[in-house]
Amino acid sequence: MSSCLPKGMWCDTMSCMIPCDKVYCITPNLKVRVNLYCNPFVDVVTVNGAPVFGCVDLPPLCFNDIIDAIAENTCAISCPVTLKIYEKLRTFPELSILVRAIDMASPEILEYLISCITTATLFAPNNIAFEELAVQYNMTVDELLVYLRDNDMLDDLLLNHMLPKVVFSAAFKPGQATKVLARSKECLQVYKAKQSPFQLCVSSAESEKAKVVDEDVLATNGVIHIINKVLVL
Repeated sequence: MSSCLPKGMWCDTMSCMIPCDKVYCITPNLKVRVNLYCNPFVDVVTVNGAPVFGCVDLPPLCFNDIIDAIAENTCAISCPVTLKIYEKLRTFPELSILVRAIDMASPEILEYLISCITTATLFAPNNIAFEELAVQYNMTVDELLVYLRDNDMLDDLLLNHMLPKVVFSAAFKPGQATKVLARSKECLQVYKAKQSPFQLCVSSAESEKAKVVDEDVLATNGVIHIINKVLVL
């Protein structure tokens, strides 16, 4: 592990929302995810999703700086992270339909969400979101999932909810709309409300705006934001 992280290595100027993402072993049993977001919208460093300090004019970020920030923000590491994204989904009863959809999709989808080398963000539609979509199709939820699978739509639909980078809610500036590229190659738009409680919303070109009802759910290989609508293609 490098003891010093030059700021210039953290940013990808080819995208408006590409964070640096690194996992540190603080002790043999404690790992934390550190992200630095530096783009036209926001400048912030997070530890397990919790903002710890801004990074405007920040000198090269050293490991001791991370340790100090963690010490001052114990809430950022109060809950050990041990489950991968798919495993974490299974702990939420309200995400049981999404879990079924993943199980019905191509094996590559599941492999991506349980891989140790994955770094991902998942906008996870809750059960209500899938039930509302089924009503629109005049189907039951089971019929909807089978229809999507049999018409080669299920994989793309799931990929439309995944980002290939870890993006916590702190990355989005209040009052700004930010475009991010999903693994489906579709562009999603994330908007953060100007005022507290700073509600996050996300939408695709064809979907209604989905509200994030539970943000920054940590997993060892990424982060989950639970949403109340399905982001259709």
